[in-house]
Amino acid sequence: MNMKTKTLSDYTISCTEEQTQKVLELGASIRKLSNSIPEYKAPTAEQMIGWLEDEVFREVNIQYFGNYWEYNLYTSSEDLVSHKGNFRSRQEATFAAIDAALEYLKILKQQNHE
Repeated sequence: MNMKTKTLSDYTISCTEEQTQKVLELGASIRKLSNSIPEYKAPTAEQMIGWLEDEVFREVNIQYFGNYWEYNLYTSSEDLVSHKGNFRSRQEATFAAIDAALEYLKILKQQNHE
């Protein structure tokens, strides 16, 4: 039997370039790949969610309900600020949760500057 052995890194979800750019604009500190070139390594979904939970969210929750995935975003004041379901995969739900959280933070930042 010739089965390909997967490593843990095969299950890592890296954030998209757009998500990485948005989080940099919101003030996150991401390590540069090179000192001479302004390139950044995309954070993993776990890193991004950890940062989001440190910033404003009490919980970024992603759940499976037998035939679909959903996410819930709760602020530190325990308010539900976003909920969506019917995603086909954990990765799809994770990206949607991160996008919604970044958009929420962008709105908060704009409100604080007005």
